[in-house]
Amino acid sequence: MRPVIIDLEASSLNKGFPIEVGWVEVDEDNRLRGQAHLIRPTDEWLQDFVWDRGAQAIHGIRLDLLQEMGLAPIEVVQKLGRNLGDAIAFTDNPIADGHWLGLLYAAAGHPMRLRLADVELAYNVFRKQEHQNPGEREAAKQDASRRYIAAEQLANKLAPITHAALANALHHAAFYLLLRPGGDSLDAVDALILEMELVFSTQRKFNGA
Repeated sequence: MRPVIIDLEASSLNKGFPIEVGWVEVDEDNRLRGQAHLIRPTDEWLQDFVWDRGAQAIHGIRLDLLQEMGLAPIEVVQKLGRNLGDAIAFTDNPIADGHWLGLLYAAAGHPMRLRLADVELAYNVFRKQEHQNPGEREAAKQDASRRYIAAEQLANKLAPITHAALANALHHAAFYLLLRPGGDSLDAVDALILEMELVFSTQRKFNGA
């Protein structure tokens, strides 16, 4: 399985609307491709939903920036369609992200074909091992737990959660790659760092920075 990780930021956790979406794809060679887009709010969103200044202090995105630089919902949905189609996208919050994506697709007048799943399901690919002997099963379970904790700590260091959609998606993509067999080797970590730098560099070029 080669996952797609998606993340959204919203104007408020309670009755908010989507303000940014970012995603990262992991290809068959463990290379990363990602992008993120600000979303310009519709008049209906501004009327019916909440702009929370407390949330703004966390994600750092101003409303005037969205109105000036954000893409219309239809443009964002088209980019999602071209890049992800009807793929299964993994997220750390399927309920909230599914709600915000639903608002985005509804505003664009498009049915939502993208499917969401909890990112833990992607991580679990590397936890499942078949062992007939109970002692082997317990040892494997403990080893998987140690590897999970070590990968989480390294992912937090290499790609910390920052409340920016692309960075958050990269965090989970890094975690996934670090969990795979051999993913924590020096060569693999060096390759991962380079891939993350390329994703950020591509995004900066897109933003005109």
